[in-house]
Amino acid sequence: MVGKGITFDTGGYSLKPSDSMSTMRTDMGGAALLTGSLAFAIARGLNKRVKLYLCCAENMVSHNAFKLGDIITYRNGVTVEVLNTDAEGRLVLADGLIDACKQNPQFIIDAATLTGAAKVAVGNDYHSVLSMDDNLTEALFKSAKTENEPFWRLPFEEFHRGQIASSFADIANIGSVPVGAGASTATAFLSYFVENYQQNWLHIDASATFRKTASDLWAAGATGLGIRTVANLLLSK
Repeated sequence: MVGKGITFDTGGYSLKPSDSMSTMRTDMGGAALLTGSLAFAIARGLNKRVKLYLCCAENMVSHNAFKLGDIITYRNGVTVEVLNTDAEGRLVLADGLIDACKQNPQFIIDAATLTGAAKVAVGNDYHSVLSMDDNLTEALFKSAKTENEPFWRLPFEEFHRGQIASSFADIANIGSVPVGAGASTATAFLSYFVENYQQNWLHIDASATFRKTASDLWAAGATGLGIRTVANLLLSK
């Protein structure tokens, strides 16, 4: 499992407005979700080996921060042009996914508060699920139904991988064509760091880990939503 753990996100030089930045201590929601899931699964008797990668960083403005147009070369040889420093979560997740693939796992789950696009699509009452592996996705939704937690599948297709092209690197860290589908193109970015991305890999865009204001169901703050579902999946596989 690979979790995005951005402990504070200013947006970097693609600076967020204050209203959007005030809650960015919660940008580690994916890492928290998976940590809680593993702890809960262990408490419920998990007896198999699970490796958890927490990809932790701050995204700050500083003299040595990434700039727009910088090129990153990853350990698997993929080069990335940074076109938006506020699309930083995928940059750190890439390292975790590369390491996770080296373990020859049965399957990989990553979770991240990755895109505003997912929240636009499903609100903050659902987590979004993106994967080309129908069997793994079905297993997660079976666990979600058992635990009564809301997940919703968004599209991730082969053509999305062509929508993050760069003139100066293999790929860009945001969509390079005006098509929207930001959650899908973010997943496409991650797929370049998963050796067999068409099978045994599932991405959770975790829109529902935190609420800025209370609702009839939730208090303001962290929700813990998704922990029971992922724990159930770990126990069932």
